[in-house]
Amino acid sequence: MATFSNGAWSCVAPQIGVFDDTFVADNVYAGYHVDHEHRRNLYREIIGEEGIRLAGAVDNLDQEIRTADGMIREKEQALRRLIPGDLTTDDFLRSKPRSSPV
Repeated sequence: MATFSNGAWSCVAPQIGVFDDTFVADNVYAGYHVDHEHRRNLYREIIGEEGIRLAGAVDNLDQEIRTADGMIREKEQALRRLIPGDLTTDDFLRSKPRSSPV
């Protein structure tokens, strides 16, 4: 058992870490929800080496998602330029081809 009195600890406990309020606010649940950044920081700080590996995998997957989203946006913008009238992209993709007169 360790106690803090008169500005000093009664014994040394190197296995105990003390974190300031900034660390806690950035890395630990604080509020009504745990956002993505909290979760990522928890993997890095609390779960250890396996958590660091998992956080790296999450970062890589996030980057792949951002890249894919960007490609989808580019393709959708190119498609919109080819859609006649005021059809939305979704309406155009759901539409049936017209039969041509014989």
